[in-house]
Amino acid sequence: MTRILVVDDYTPFLDDVMQLVASESTKVITVTSAAAAIREIKRLPFDVVVTDLIMETRSPQDGLAVVAAAKEQDLTQVIVVTSFGRPELSVQSMQLGAFDYLERGTPGTDFSAMLVSKIRLALDYRAAKLAVRLG
Repeated sequence: MTRILVVDDYTPFLDDVMQLVASESTKVITVTSAAAAIREIKRLPFDVVVTDLIMETRSPQDGLAVVAAAKEQDLTQVIVVTSFGRPELSVQSMQLGAFDYLERGTPGTDFSAMLVSKIRLALDYRAAKLAVRLG
């Protein structure tokens, strides 16, 4: 079973992602803070973590801490989402090992479709990485 953790302090986003990707073969767990996400990451292995960047402390350190914790499990792929995009935060996220960085509210884009596509790509990448390891 595929496990996806979604982290955001905006609960309608959590509900939207749950509806978009949950299925019989995909379990989606949602939490509303970086601290709760880190607890879940230490408790369970996840295939993909989708995390907001700025949450409870109103600092990007919230999301960056989630990225760092998730990447302790090497195969976990992390997608960072934010409404407050800044190039330096994108770079920091990627340096910590994020698979991708998406900005919400970009004119002319269907964010939901883009997120689902990125989740699929992250799962494919994880599967390829695992296949290489298993030889």
